[in-house]
Amino acid sequence: MNQIQSDFPTIIYKYVNYNDGIKLLFNRQLKFSTPDLFNDPYDCNENIFKFTINEKTTRFMLQKGLYQRDTDEINLSIKKLSEKLKNENKISFRNSEFKKMFDEIKRTIWVTCFSVCPNDFLMWSHYAESHKGFCIGFDPNYFYLKYNQKIFKVTYDKFKQYDFFENSQKAIQKWVTMKGPIWKDEHEYRLFFPKTKSNFINENGLLHFNENLIKSVSIGCKNNCKDELFKKSLERLGYENVDFIKYKLMEDSFNIESDRIN
Repeated sequence: MNQIQSDFPTIIYKYVNYNDGIKLLFNRQLKFSTPDLFNDPYDCNENIFKFTINEKTTRFMLQKGLYQRDTDEINLSIKKLSEKLKNENKISFRNSEFKKMFDEIKRTIWVTCFSVCPNDFLMWSHYAESHKGFCIGFDPNYFYLKYNQKIFKVTYDKFKQYDFFENSQKAIQKWVTMKGPIWKDEHEYRLFFPKTKSNFINENGLLHFNENLIKSVSIGCKNNCKDELFKKSLERLGYENVDFIKYKLMEDSFNIESDRIN
């Protein structure tokens, strides 16, 4: 079974520095991080959420433990409590305790990022140690087959809010996969798991994978590894159906081009 989207890419790429690339390939471990560590302050920003407070959503919050009654609220009816919460802005990020709760949520999700572009000059510069690292191609269907989890395309759009209580699953998905238009040239895709449902990812955010996950390994134009020796070392580890590519500077333009390592 493949990803549900008919137009989904057949290969996705991760740019990594030299040391992280060596660890990823030789240890067969894919690194995840939590949204609180992202470099874009608008990435997974809590203001994407809005909260419609009514009797239904108040009951939902109480049932799910999203809100604990204060002492003076214990005997209030759901109707009275919802009115109080709405009037006092208790369920909004103006409330420091409520904001603190969502800051904690940022530490409960594992996320890893990919692109569909293996030859983007700026991404090699920014994410692959100024072309000293690697760009590694992955089979996206591996995650769907093994963990029943789709990879989501990042959307680049104007800022938009989503009602957490109207559709919490959609709101959280948008929260993780929506970025500002300034990032659109990265053509990003993301894979994410709640920590509570991902015991296959260790406490350091590392997921151990089968060598069949890797489809290609590209070496940056300033990477000093011995290409042929590196290729043979990986083949001995089981990376037998992998395309090995070396990038180099072009002589007639400000760009890079790829050579296959035979």
